[in-house]
Amino acid sequence: MLLASTWLVVGCQRTPSAPECPKECTCSGAFQSCFYRPSHAELEADAAVERIPALALQKLGSSRFENDIGRDHDDKAYSVAVDAMGRIHMIGVSSDTVHVFDDTGRQLWTGRSSKPFGPERYPALMMKVTSRGDTWVEEEESSKSGAHNMALLGPRYVHFGPSGQPLGVEQILFEGDTWWAWLPQPDGGLRWVINHKKILLVDAHGALLQSIPWPIDEALIDVQDDTSAVAPDGSLAVVRERAKKGILWFSPSKELVAGIFSPQGDAITEWPLPFHSNSYPRIAFDGRHLAFVVSDDSETGHQAILVSDAKGKGLFRLPVAANASVAKVFLLTRATGEELWVFAKEQVTRQGWGVRDGVITRYAMPR
Repeated sequence: MLLASTWLVVGCQRTPSAPECPKECTCSGAFQSCFYRPSHAELEADAAVERIPALALQKLGSSRFENDIGRDHDDKAYSVAVDAMGRIHMIGVSSDTVHVFDDTGRQLWTGRSSKPFGPERYPALMMKVTSRGDTWVEEEESSKSGAHNMALLGPRYVHFGPSGQPLGVEQILFEGDTWWAWLPQPDGGLRWVINHKKILLVDAHGALLQSIPWPIDEALIDVQDDTSAVAPDGSLAVVRERAKKGILWFSPSKELVAGIFSPQGDAITEWPLPFHSNSYPRIAFDGRHLAFVVSDDSETGHQAILVSDAKGKGLFRLPVAANASVAKVFLLTRATGEELWVFAKEQVTRQGWGVRDGVITRYAMPR
C-alpha cells in the first residue's frame, strides 16, 4: 500500500519566478524537499491488487540464461518466447541466431539468419512461435525499404522452420495496410492480425476468414503484441481501452477491458480487468486463465503476476522478487498439470559486476 513519503525534488524549490510548489507537493523551505501524497487513483489501484490473495506457488524448476546464450559466446542480448510444447525460443541479437531449448535449459537447435534481427529495445515482443516449432523474428529496422511507402514501414520477419532452417522473410499486409500486431494460432495454419480498427482471422496465405470491429487508440499499435495472447486451442485474448460514460459527456473516463474470441473468430465475452492500472499489462492466456504482469506497489515499482479466470474473476497473485523485472509470462498445459512460467531479468553480482541474467521460473498452478 502506498504511504505518504518525502522525496528530494529539485523542481520543488521555491523561487521568485515559481513561488508555489507543484500541486502534489508541499515544500519545506531551503531543503528543496517535497512531501508526496499518493493520489486517490493510485491508492485505489494498489488496494485492488492487494484484495486478490497472494499465493506461494510450488516451484517446479528454473532455467538461468546468462549473458552468453547456450553455447554461443557472441550473443549478449536476447528475446524469449515459449511454445505450447514448453520449448524455449531465444534470439541472439548480436549473432542473428535463434536458440531453442527444452524446459530444463538444454539446447535443442540453433538457426542463423543472413538478415539482421530487430532492435533489442523490444526485448520480449519480437518473436512468434508455433507448436510445430516455427519461429518468426523481426528484422532490424534499418533493413526495411520503402521509406516513403507507408505499406512497407511495418515489421518484417525472418521465418525459421522446425529444425532452425531459414525459410524466408515475411510481412503481414492486408488491404494495403501493415498489421503491426499478429499472432499465429499454435498449429500455424491460421493467424490473428490486429490494428486500431479491427481484428482479423486469416489463413497462412492471407485469405480473410473473419473480421471483428475492435476500436482502439492508434497510439497503442506498437504495444498490441504485448497485450494479446493466443491459447493452445487458437482462441484469442486482447486487452484494450474502453471509454466509460462520465458525469460530463465531453469528459468520459476510461477503463481497461479484456476481450476473448473463439478459434473461429467469434466474440465470446468482454469484461473489465479485475484491477486498476494506468498502463497496459503484459498478458498470457491458456483458454481458462489470463495472467497479467502488474505493479503491486506504485511507489516502489515492485511487480506481481495476477491470474484471473476467463470470466474476469481475480484468482490469485504471485509477488515478484524486488531484484527482478518481469519481461514475459506464459501459461502452459502439460501432461502433469497446468503451469505458470515467468521470464524475468534478475539483478545479480558476478566477479564484482552488476549484471542482469534472464531466468525462466516454472510454477505449478493451484488446483
